[in-house]
Amino acid sequence: MCKALVSFVMLTLILGTTALRAQAPGADPLTGIPVFPSAAGDDEHISGGFCRITEQTVIYYVPFLWGPNHTAAPKQTTVADVEQWYQTRLKDFQSIPGSDGQRTQDVFLSPDGIRAVTITGKSAGPAAAAYAISFTLFSGRAQPSQVKSFAIHQKIQC
Repeated sequence: MCKALVSFVMLTLILGTTALRAQAPGADPLTGIPVFPSAAGDDEHISGGFCRITEQTVIYYVPFLWGPNHTAAPKQTTVADVEQWYQTRLKDFQSIPGSDGQRTQDVFLSPDGIRAVTITGKSAGPAAAAYAISFTLFSGRAQPSQVKSFAIHQKIQC
């Protein structure tokens, strides 16, 4: 009995700890910007740079919801849902819409140009399902034109 109880408690602790790690924090540790509530993990870290500015990016994924018979659920989290949530929290950030023609890449850039949030949609269009939210910290001021060029063309001109 005691052995079974100890096993149960250990299993509960392990599963509980794993579940807590999978949830996104209230704010992204890299940028301090709030994380959209359903976004999960910060597993993917990317380093890069442009025009003598280095950048660090962390990606959080927005879960895709499944409905009956393994089809999409009736209400997916859309890019518009995520953007509306950020518009109420990042009032002084500049909104920079972007799309590479196949997916949305909308960016909120901080007034000082050193922090950004990018909302990526699975496809282009007003009802695009949100796919990922990335948080970027720049070592220097990124210009809105540079951010827009990257969001649309995946290239930046200095």
